[in-house]
Amino acid sequence: MNKSDKIFLLNPDVTALLHDIQNTPIKQTIFFTKIKLCKEVRYTKQRKHYIKSIKTGVGYAQRKSKQTISKKAYKNAQKNHLANILYINRYDIVINNYKLYLYEYKKSLSGLYLLHLPYKLSHICNDLLSSGLWASYVEKEVTHDPRFENKNLALFGNPSKQTYNIYAIFKDLENQRISKLDRILFHEMKSSDAVRIKLYILYVSLSQYKKIEHNNSKDFQAFRTKLKNTKLILSEYDNIFEHEIFQKIYQHFIKILKITKTRKNLLLIKEKLQKLNHDLQSNYINKLIENIQYKITLEDQKIRKYFDTREFSIIEEQYKLFLRENNKSFTTYDAQVSIAYSSRLRLNTIHKKLIKLSQKLDGCNDEKSYDKLEQEFKKFITFAQTFAEVLSYDKLNILLNISQKILLLIKKHQKINKALLIFSMIQKHVQDLTLQQKEALDNKTKECKLERKKLDQKISESINSFRQIDVERVII
Repeated sequence: MNKSDKIFLLNPDVTALLHDIQNTPIKQTIFFTKIKLCKEVRYTKQRKHYIKSIKTGVGYAQRKSKQTISKKAYKNAQKNHLANILYINRYDIVINNYKLYLYEYKKSLSGLYLLHLPYKLSHICNDLLSSGLWASYVEKEVTHDPRFENKNLALFGNPSKQTYNIYAIFKDLENQRISKLDRILFHEMKSSDAVRIKLYILYVSLSQYKKIEHNNSKDFQAFRTKLKNTKLILSEYDNIFEHEIFQKIYQHFIKILKITKTRKNLLLIKEKLQKLNHDLQSNYINKLIENIQYKITLEDQKIRKYFDTREFSIIEEQYKLFLRENNKSFTTYDAQVSIAYSSRLRLNTIHKKLIKLSQKLDGCNDEKSYDKLEQEFKKFITFAQTFAEVLSYDKLNILLNISQKILLLIKKHQKINKALLIFSMIQKHVQDLTLQQKEALDNKTKECKLERKKLDQKISESINSFRQIDVERVII
């Protein structure tokens, strides 16, 4: 595929034309042994000729080289091929003294037809394709759609296999006509569309929150989790959106998380005190719980007040348009490439960072270290679960199971630390504790410290297990 060619997707009806022209196709077999962002190595068999092609660099800095190789070298290289082998019939068609190339893909890509016009014919492109013989066969131009590049066809299959209307999907999501079990994404879907759909699912869910009264911490925590998931997806795919609008939306979610953080912390403290007071039955703690509940109510009013502001309504509407409306930014490479490719690439990056961080913090049992690890493991789990239906990541389920186990252990560790802090405050400030209550509090403190020590060991062992899993790297 020559980058200077004009490329058009044809519908399967073009097979009738191929029968009419009775042109003998040139059979090609293509496979790759390396597919990276800045380098690809491709092998092509055409008739009795065997060619090795190497591309390095990107954009204007890209360099290409070709060399003829032996059949034996070709066969040896084929043993190490990546992804699918492409089988193609190339038809050289002459129309009005102009030579066009029609590529018919076979086997796993059966049904895909691409028409290539050399760059020198671009000036007569519209006249040639908009009327006459080709008009009924051309579906759209895909010159700048990287999903139709041979390397991506080898990796992810035919992007025209499944058609969809993203606006119909948005409408179905709003009207709750799509269940959680429905498969919405597929491997060949554009990254920009897939990301917008996932964000829209979260948007619909978040928009319901301000319409209902939520007094328990589980509902409130679910709301904050969806906010964090939205922030994560936006941050991972920031380069597919227009920068200025993206920054405004992104800062909006950071602001909501800050506004709701105090209420989250107060709810956690209240729950801890209620559990503790079940055993101690202290009047002072009862009053403390009442005081915290009053502060929770004030925080809730503050949050509700912000939801009712004109600022929030405007940004909410902007965010909806931000997801729904197509704009120029969706024509970038990252926006056009398949979601299977981009999600695997990003998960691979998150995984590498997680391994490096866990090595760096090995043996560090302080709260800050655990907070950093918790943040990165959450990121890994959230991203993997969000795009699970299109991810093909070696040993992903094993990694997810260990990650979730580590997260649970870290959360237990954090809860124990918070409990120990509360115990310490009660011992210092509560005056009405009996001797029996003080002994009970001392015993709980000792139990928590012993449990924390055991957790340190378990977390260290689980992180080592995570690091030792030999993961076949994602092809990038």
